[in-house]
Amino acid sequence: MPVARLTAFVILLTAGFVLPVTAAPKVVTSIMPLHSLAASLMKGVGAPTLLIPAVISPHRFALKPSQRKAIADADLIFWIGHGIEGRLSKLLSDKRAPSKALIKSAGLKILEARSGGVWGSHDGHDHHDHHGHGEHADASRDMHIWLDPVNASLIAKEMLQALVKVDGANRSLYEANSKELLLRLSNLEDEILKDLIRVKTNPFIVFHDAFQYFERRFGLNGAGALMVHSGEPPSAKRLYEVRKKIIGAGVTCVFREPQFDGKLAQSVVRGTSAKVGVLDPLGANVKPGPDGYEQLIRDIAKNLGSCLKV
Repeated sequence: MPVARLTAFVILLTAGFVLPVTAAPKVVTSIMPLHSLAASLMKGVGAPTLLIPAVISPHRFALKPSQRKAIADADLIFWIGHGIEGRLSKLLSDKRAPSKALIKSAGLKILEARSGGVWGSHDGHDHHDHHGHGEHADASRDMHIWLDPVNASLIAKEMLQALVKVDGANRSLYEANSKELLLRLSNLEDEILKDLIRVKTNPFIVFHDAFQYFERRFGLNGAGALMVHSGEPPSAKRLYEVRKKIIGAGVTCVFREPQFDGKLAQSVVRGTSAKVGVLDPLGANVKPGPDGYEQLIRDIAKNLGSCLKV
């Protein structure tokens, strides 16, 4: 080895860099939270591709030619499942590269989807059936699994297995990154529990029911949603029920999402003492990368705490 190259190699090693064993696999992730987890696992190997920008709802996106090419060229694809990125289903079924629908991650406790309007104690029971497939199975389940850091840890473990399977030569790097990521996620859970303890009992309304896993993990008091899901406008009856809940239960905040028009939230609080806040399940203002998931969860906690303080 020439002296100059040998010197550069020694400098890299003494600076703490670990060189990948082989070239990085082409990994595609559907949404920013998954991209962040994959980016953490792939540090020192390569970087995944983010398919759907967080400013766009995955319920409503349309694939561009460049995005279709990224899917066609991928060695591994991570997505949640039909209930989130429904338009990917057909493409992925035709794709020979392995794709992982992470709603099927081992150990996940899946919650049942709740209806729009106001919620009672009967809503959101646990659901353990992981054997259903397709659109009808996903319709009965709450698919926003990533908004619980414990679920994020289970998703990361599933990702690790898939990465090692397609790129066993870099196994040691993936496993070392996984240990670091799981510790960060555990610390994040503890941090958010402490941050939100003073507002746990304060009721709030969300735009659509994306935050049930976050509510359950941190013991929060979600009281209802304006929409059943992000593609179906609320009926007049539902809006009446939500306004009645706001007044009767002392709801202090109604949260909109940055991916959608905020006029609906503004209209439902008009004439009440409730404020409008912002909760983002995807991270529209978060820079994609290894720290993106943690920033997403911290932003949700910060916005909840700020709006719910009385």
